[in-house]
Amino acid sequence: EEFTDGMYEEYLREIEELRSENDYLKDEMEELRSEMLEMRDMYLEDDVYQLQELRQQLEQANKTCRILQYRLRKSERRSLRVAQTGHVDGELIRTLEQDVKVAKDVSIRLHSQLDSVEKKRSRLEKENEELRVRLQELEVAKQVLQQEIDKNSQKKGGARANNKADKKPAAQEDSSDLKCQLHFAKEESALMCKKLTKLVKDGEAMKEELAKYRSMYGDVNASLTVEEVADSPHTREAEVRVHLKLMEEEANLLSRRIVELEVENRGLRAEMDDMKGSQDSPQDLTGGGGGSGPGLSGGAAVLGGGVFSENVMELQRHLQFVEEEAELLRRSLIEMEEQNKLLMNEINRYKSELPPTTSSLSSSSLMSLTDGLLNDSP
Repeated sequence: EEFTDGMYEEYLREIEELRSENDYLKDEMEELRSEMLEMRDMYLEDDVYQLQELRQQLEQANKTCRILQYRLRKSERRSLRVAQTGHVDGELIRTLEQDVKVAKDVSIRLHSQLDSVEKKRSRLEKENEELRVRLQELEVAKQVLQQEIDKNSQKKGGARANNKADKKPAAQEDSSDLKCQLHFAKEESALMCKKLTKLVKDGEAMKEELAKYRSMYGDVNASLTVEEVADSPHTREAEVRVHLKLMEEEANLLSRRIVELEVENRGLRAEMDDMKGSQDSPQDLTGGGGGSGPGLSGGAAVLGGGVFSENVMELQRHLQFVEEEAELLRRSLIEMEEQNKLLMNEINRYKSELPPTTSSLSSSSLMSLTDGLLNDSP
């Protein structure tokens, strides 16, 4: 009886230690939740900052458009006055000749910028191809992980039918395999996050280049009809900007998804550590009891098996969520790749339909007036 009482007290101490360890793990989970909330607030602040920058750019573009409209109306009135009187202003001719020279220089500079954008476009396509290969590797890893989960569930059912004692070593081995697979998935997610961050930066750089090109060449031929405007290269360039904006939003969404996936992987790793600790403790309890106290050892084994089964079910749910996120990410990246190809074709067609001479001559006066007004403005 004294030996049984001693074993009972030892079991109680071990149970208290397990409870304290569970409290410690709960505190760690709370810290992880607070970190997740801080990361979410940080990304929301970044989105608000980007929105403010876009609004400032839009206001600047509106001011530029108003200035251009004013100068255009002024030049139209001047041309009408010359047509009515028949008197040609020599100063106006000299100004227009100077504007033509400036427009030619601007056209050369724009073509060089367009070539650099094309190079960035090709590099972005290569990175998308590499990202697609990485995504396929991640899909294969997820399939292997699903097979390991199925194997774990089958072994768990067979062990319940045969012997509970033989289940624990196999479960530990499967848990270590699952932990390795989760670590691999975490590394792949981090790599994809880096790739998508670089993709977003390249997309923003291309957007800035196209915005400059739009601000210099947009709204030149005001006398075009609706059909000509629809078929004009400027309209197609606006459509290209819309596609680029959609691609940037898609990339931002994917980056946020990858960050969430990485946080989930960290949570899964913590769950695996918790499951491993809960799995080792019932095994120590059953091994230390020996022949005495069969009722206590059996109760501890049942308790450990119940906790282990709950942890495995929770782990399977988390892994299913990770697999669904990976599938969504794969589809989104495939759509992004198609959008990138379409955008590259649009840029090539837009470049081929804008010769250097015609584009410079058609927008010469408007560009010179814009440069002169911007230089005069404080």
